[in-house]
Amino acid sequence: MKSLTIALSIILSVISPVGAQQSNQSPLSAASSPPVTPVFERAIVTEQNVSRAKELEAGFLARSQSEAPAGHQWFEVIEASSPSVRVLVLAPHATSHMRQGKLQQADSGTGSLAEMLHQLAGVPVIATTYESPSDPNYYDDNEFKKAVADLVGRIKPAVVLDLHASHWYRPYDVDLGTMHGTSVKGQGVLIRELGERLKAEGLSNVSQDYFAADTNQTDTKWVSNLGFPAMQCEISISWLLSGEPDTDATNVNWGQRLNEHRFAQVLQALVRFIQQVDEEHKVSAEKQ
Repeated sequence: MKSLTIALSIILSVISPVGAQQSNQSPLSAASSPPVTPVFERAIVTEQNVSRAKELEAGFLARSQSEAPAGHQWFEVIEASSPSVRVLVLAPHATSHMRQGKLQQADSGTGSLAEMLHQLAGVPVIATTYESPSDPNYYDDNEFKKAVADLVGRIKPAVVLDLHASHWYRPYDVDLGTMHGTSVKGQGVLIRELGERLKAEGLSNVSQDYFAADTNQTDTKWVSNLGFPAMQCEISISWLLSGEPDTDATNVNWGQRLNEHRFAQVLQALVRFIQQVDEEHKVSAEKQ
């Protein structure tokens, strides 16, 4: 019994300093430790953003085959929220458009995407809002192209993104039309950075020059000829909003929900790319 008491005394004498140290430790000490750098970027796009985009696209759909009211243009010009924004976004097929005497279908989802890029990244936007009497991506002699030239001349963008929708049966998520690399005016890094941002957000199948944007009088060619980098972004319609209302309010349409999730991904990819371009331009300007 005496040996057992001695043994317990020895054990307690060993562990008690540890216990005392633990009991005297402030419960806030862990919280006061320096923050750990995140492994991944925090998501940007919210449910409210997607809901707002759906409302916007419904508006584009409703006006798509309507002529602009008297005294109004058939497109809108939205100025940048800040002079530091270095990317211009175009949506020349956000509504139906006349080409060779025939009315062509709108690139649904591109108008809402462009306007959400303005809301989240502050970019200037030029997008059709009513039926276009002259296809801005096929003809040069129209007011849309004149507005592009005017805005490009004023803001001198680091790059112009020309948004389009592509048929679901094409094998890519996004095709980047670069006039075989020449539309970016020697800044091939822009192609790589945009492709990397798209892939990081889940758009894994990125193509280049399936539609090179050099056949007709495209907006990408127009901007490039003005001396500024531009890329035509042909986005699969499986990643864009249709503008159609929910078919059944009582049941979840999982196909539509997947479409909305994908839209959030492509929106986030482009927001991050725009922010990256803006930051790189800022750093470059500070070094000069």
